[in-house]
Amino acid sequence: RLEAGVQGICSTHGAFAALKLDGSVVVWGNPDWGGSCRGKEDALGADVQEIYSTACAFAALKSDGSVVTWGAHNYGGSSSRVKERLASGVKHVYSANFAFAAVKGDGSVVTWGRDDWGGDSSKVQDQLSSGVLHIASTPCAFAALKADGSVVSWGCSASGGDSKAVGQRLQRGVRRLFSTAEAFAALDEDGAVVTWGDGKAGGDSSRVREALSAGVRNVFCPDRAF
Repeated sequence: RLEAGVQGICSTHGAFAALKLDGSVVVWGNPDWGGSCRGKEDALGADVQEIYSTACAFAALKSDGSVVTWGAHNYGGSSSRVKERLASGVKHVYSANFAFAAVKGDGSVVTWGRDDWGGDSSKVQDQLSSGVLHIASTPCAFAALKADGSVVSWGCSASGGDSKAVGQRLQRGVRRLFSTAEAFAALDEDGAVVTWGDGKAGGDSSRVREALSAGVRNVFCPDRAF
């Protein structure tokens, strides 16, 4: 089945998933980490458009806007809790190490996976009910950019899931989001940069705050710095 027609390959830490030109998916590797899609074979037999992965689970986006998941349950392999919301209308899926976040056509967000590391967005669900354009991630947290230029974050606080300290500066005007292994940076319309998350991974920019107050055109992000 892998001799021809493969258009892309996605991986977890222990398995692979190949997307074929006919929209079918072939998986192999550690069965607990996504190498087995038992019970999902029919759903993955056709019409898959894209495959995404966490550390140990996969999510497939189909042409009808539905999402199929498999792999380790606490890494996003089980989406039964949000099954109805993933049945249609999904436009894009984003992933961290332990959770997935899907943006639907109406701009709402659906999350699943390990609750405390991005899978549970219930505390900010009202803010994620519409208007989301893009999502950035660290391994354990997400940050969503909305159409009004505001930013919403959730997940592990130490990895950028808590942006309260800079919340005032994330209420409007943000144009782009960036991330390192444990922190986020937001670039606004005035060229100012706001950071939050682990200070040892770029989350604390107080030392250079004045230099980042205007005129920044782009942000580059290696593993633990901006």
